[in-house]
Amino acid sequence: MSEPSEATPVAQATDVPTRDKTSEQMFDELNKIPFFMQSLDEAGDEAEENLELEALKAMAYEGEPHEIAQNFREHGNECFKQKQYKEAIEYYTKAIAQKCGHTDIEIACYSNRAGCNLIFGNYRKVLDDCAQVLKRDPKHVKAYYRSAKALIVLKRLDEAEKCLDVCKSGNADDPAIVLLEKELITKKKQQEKLLAEKARREQSEALRRDALTNALKQRSIRVVASEESPDMGDAKLHLEVPEDASSELFFPTILLYPLESQSDFVPALSEHSTAQDLLNTVFETPAEWDTSAEYRPNVVDAFIQTSTGGLVKVGKRVPILKVLQHPKVVVMDGIIQLIVVPKNKTAEWLATRKTQA
Repeated sequence: MSEPSEATPVAQATDVPTRDKTSEQMFDELNKIPFFMQSLDEAGDEAEENLELEALKAMAYEGEPHEIAQNFREHGNECFKQKQYKEAIEYYTKAIAQKCGHTDIEIACYSNRAGCNLIFGNYRKVLDDCAQVLKRDPKHVKAYYRSAKALIVLKRLDEAEKCLDVCKSGNADDPAIVLLEKELITKKKQQEKLLAEKARREQSEALRRDALTNALKQRSIRVVASEESPDMGDAKLHLEVPEDASSELFFPTILLYPLESQSDFVPALSEHSTAQDLLNTVFETPAEWDTSAEYRPNVVDAFIQTSTGGLVKVGKRVPILKVLQHPKVVVMDGIIQLIVVPKNKTAEWLATRKTQA
């Protein structure tokens, strides 16, 4: 399905010396002669003083609208032949702007401009131009063909298939249509595979969400989401077996040391662990900032905040699950926050905190 060529050269150049000149050099020389210029609007500074050129510019808009439109159309076709697609688009656009009322001219310009836009990958413009063609000629095969090509790239495959069905009516053996149909079939298979994979992922994610929701409900643990949940990377509240609500539950956990303006992060704390287990792990290696050695498992107190801003002291040998089941405890964003203070400073810290509340 080759591109249409509706224009014939206006004139042939004669007596142009060709010896020792490349085709590109010859084209440049011809383009300096007003009659052969490809773009009257971009002729350059020299052309501004060329009366013949100014006359040609004026002539481009002389005559009836359909004559002017036809002239621009022919210029566009010549540019198309020479693969000057940008210039061709400009000429077709000027022809269309004449609103000449001649359907054949308008169809040709919209259709050929769609062909240029297809080359540039302006697929939505292709669809717009093809729609204008089909508005004037509902059986225009090339408009359906170009629409199908654009729709395939835009992944609107069902629409592309409908356009190709029209193309195939009476043109089923056209090599271009056969090739495009093969491409469409391949794209549809790829799309179906992707959609199936997406459906499986969504189903799996739904099962995991339901299992986690049920696990929290069965354990009487309240989890509340804040307006802006912190980014914890891969660390998140999860079940050991994501689809099994009865499997072990793990929480990302932050230990806060308010008297030192320090903190520690544990990516996954088991619901069966105790505060003692957690502190033993965290303080196995003394912290660099703990120069007085005040932060050791047996000489600190741990607290968890309640939903009203109060504090609940955490028994060191009580499983974390029991702590989270306290009626006043909520887990913000699925993250446990434990406040750790040296025992010898707990009373003073609580008093200060109460004063500041």
